Amino acid sequence: MGSSEYLGRTRTHPEFTMVSLGAFPQIHRGGIQAVKGELYRVTRDTLRRLDRFEGVPHLYRRELVTLACGKEAWLFLRDEARGQQVVPAGDWRAWVASRD
Repeated sequence: MGSSEYLGRTRTHPEFTMVSLGAFPQIHRGGIQAVKGELYRVTRDTLRRLDRFEGVPHLYRRELVTLACGKEAWLFLRDEARGQQVVPAGDWRAWVASRD
C-alpha cells in the first residue's frame, strides 16, 4: 500500500470499544478497553492511501490519539456500532485466533 516502518506492538488508553464487523474490527470512543495493535511510521502518501482505503471521512474518521506509551498515532474510528459483538480485551488478533 506504500511505504511504512513497523515500530512494534502498542495499545491505547482504556477509553475505547472494539467490535467485530465480521471480517474486520471497528473501534469507537467510549468504553473501557485499551485497544491493542501495531504501530507504524508511514509517509504522507501512504496515509492518504490509507484514508481512501478506510473511507475517510464518510465511513471512518482519522483521529490523533495519545497511546499508553506516550506516543501519538492516528487511529481510524467510527461512531458506536450497536448490536455488534464486542471483541474481548480489544485485541483483534487474539480474538480471531481463538475463533479458528
